[in-house]
Amino acid sequence: MTATTVAFVAACGVDDGASDQSAKFDRIIDEFTAQNPNIEIELLSAPYASAKQQLLTGAASKTLPDALARSTGEPVLGMATRSGTT
Repeated sequence: MTATTVAFVAACGVDDGASDQSAKFDRIIDEFTAQNPNIEIELLSAPYASAKQQLLTGAASKTLPDALARSTGEPVLGMATRSGTT
């Protein structure tokens, strides 16, 4: 059986590339994939400012990730509304 890949963006306000957030997500993803071996998670971690632009571009081109985690900043709906995607 072929694994399903899920693109997961972690945009948590880390603008300096600090690895602690990525390490937390890596642990969560490892646990999830151990319990769900038919699902692969592609972690697309980025500083909030970069992730915001990536999401706006993805919304405009209909290439958004499958899942998104955010902890700070502007609500996603606000970003989508201003970009004209809703």
